[in-house]
Amino acid sequence: MKNNLVLSSNKQSLADDCCNIFLEERTLAEVEKKPFNYLLSDPILFSNKDRVNSFRECDQIYQSVLNDLYSQLNEIHNINWTKKSWEILIGFWLRKFVYIIFFKFNNLKNILEEKKIDKVCLSQTTTGFLASHESTAIENLSINTDWSWILYSKIFEYLDTKNIEKNIFKNQMNEFYEKKTLFEKLNPNKKNFKNQIIKSYNFFSDLLLSEKRNFIAGTYLPIFEEKKLQLLFGQIPTFYRPPKIKYCSIDLNFRQKIKLNKKVLIKEKIVRDLLPSYLPTFTLESFQILKSTVEKHCFPKKPKFIFTSNIFESDEAFKFYVAKIKSTNKDLKYFVGQHGNSYFTRIDNDYSNELVTCDYFLSWGNKNINDKKIINLFNFKLPKIHKKKGTNKIVIVFRSLGYQTVPYDRWKEGKEELLMMKSFLKNLNNNLREYIHLRLHDSFQNRYKTFVTNYMADISDYKKDLGIIKYEKIVDDAGLVIFTYDSTGFLENLVSNKPSLCLYPNIYNYLNEDCQKYYKNLKDKKIIFDDPEEMNIHINNVWPNINQWWNSNEVQNEIKIFLNIFSASADKNPLRLIKKKIIEKIE
Repeated sequence: MKNNLVLSSNKQSLADDCCNIFLEERTLAEVEKKPFNYLLSDPILFSNKDRVNSFRECDQIYQSVLNDLYSQLNEIHNINWTKKSWEILIGFWLRKFVYIIFFKFNNLKNILEEKKIDKVCLSQTTTGFLASHESTAIENLSINTDWSWILYSKIFEYLDTKNIEKNIFKNQMNEFYEKKTLFEKLNPNKKNFKNQIIKSYNFFSDLLLSEKRNFIAGTYLPIFEEKKLQLLFGQIPTFYRPPKIKYCSIDLNFRQKIKLNKKVLIKEKIVRDLLPSYLPTFTLESFQILKSTVEKHCFPKKPKFIFTSNIFESDEAFKFYVAKIKSTNKDLKYFVGQHGNSYFTRIDNDYSNELVTCDYFLSWGNKNINDKKIINLFNFKLPKIHKKKGTNKIVIVFRSLGYQTVPYDRWKEGKEELLMMKSFLKNLNNNLREYIHLRLHDSFQNRYKTFVTNYMADISDYKKDLGIIKYEKIVDDAGLVIFTYDSTGFLENLVSNKPSLCLYPNIYNYLNEDCQKYYKNLKDKKIIFDDPEEMNIHINNVWPNINQWWNSNEVQNEIKIFLNIFSASADKNPLRLIKKKIIEKIE
């Protein structure tokens, strides 16, 4: 039987008279009616060593492309920004684009080497409109069937496929703009009393604001703590809201100005060749509109520093503001605070754009204490320890199946986590079942419905919610919280001393080598598990007197060591400590 390579869940991509070889399991999961004959290609670039090497290679491609791209963008827009300024503006998107192409190229190359492919259905755009308006839209596009199929088809042309029968599907998608921009997500049509109050406050406070005030927003501190921090710096408290940007449509002729031709290896050549078609409009057609919008918005004109922990990815106006002011004011310091777990631990985050582009990074713990760029502080989300009441409920927190914006198979990682937890649940002792509450990821409501339905079929008797109940309430009510991945919530619970466990496969697979010992110590103390049966036995041994085990000196001492490195508790004056550390760097 001949082999048909499947690049999409679209039925046009399937062949009844062939063995259908699916390149990604994510694609197979989207097919409602599976073909009679099919195979799934093996996941690639999944081991720890492969991940390290993949990220290194992608970073080399990224740096090479950025070196040429930023000078051309300067010329197109008649400005003279530094490379660092352009990296602040477009680095997040560009890295993701390199990762996507790297993964898809290696996926194609791998299957063509392993299997004899006889035919394939490729997809072509009828409009050429492949770009989004904003950066973070690339995450949804990475798992969009039509967008991914077109990109695979373009990459396919760079490989030796002359003996493969190619059918062409004319894709009728007119464009791939995001359904909602950041402004639209934050400002829904329905009236919100809280937003109206903030809008009125901002209107009057803007009249009194100094141009020399510092930008302090999205710090991840509780909202009133953030306002106190602004007061500590002698500023009127402000509530930052991103401005509305009226984006332009794609102009294919305008995009022809970008010429990135260069004698390079094939993976970088693909990135360079395809980049002009995929760059978000805020970098090209909408750049002058973005510039005008930022100039009219109430950003500080002469700050000494900028400090944020979570608006450096999705907010194009903020990024433009930082990029522009950094290109002219060499004295201004850009501080970024940690906004979740996995910084310094996960290989992926070694290349986080915010970590690379900031002047100083405010971390939650004492990892990398000798790095002059790192300011070692505490967990911003919990500047004070909050004891949580807890009941006899056991809450299990699930992760999403993720986006394919990394150079390894993200679906495989998520699926293995789900299957391991399912094994735990199916073999759980009956006397514990009544206490279980499954906190499923809210993306399960609309993504991969067939896969999720099948996954839940034989554990349907457990209590569950799909993100409808507030997460904080779910956790507060729990006597034990179990995470299916290395979650930020796990760190939060350790700081609050809430009994918590983790169960996920390949514990050391994604970790930097120098962090593995800390996770091994938690594993040895039966806080982290990679064996569902072992965790099942442990819970039966300590339940319902779990606090007796959790508060033992042996367990608490190990948690304190881990927290000191990755998620320290705040001292008595956390805001003054933040102020002190910032002032030390700007004076």
